[in-house]
Amino acid sequence: MVIDDFMNKRNEMTKEELLISIEEVVKELEAIRNYFDNVSDAKLIEVAVYTEAAIKSKYDFLLKEAKKRGINSGRIA
Repeated sequence: MVIDDFMNKRNEMTKEELLISIEEVVKELEAIRNYFDNVSDAKLIEVAVYTEAAIKSKYDFLLKEAKKRGINSGRIA
């Protein structure tokens, strides 16, 4: 399962991999916000809202993981 794979891999992530993952999630957030701004169909707006919520959850998780490991970088918002 995708979530199980992600949870297992997070323990094996290096500092650099974790920072890269955070950067990728930030790009995903920017992309879904752009998508939201460019759709008008109610169902597509709903998809964008739920997708953004899921991405934000992933971002929060990764930030928590970085803080737990004592990773502090100017690259983390």
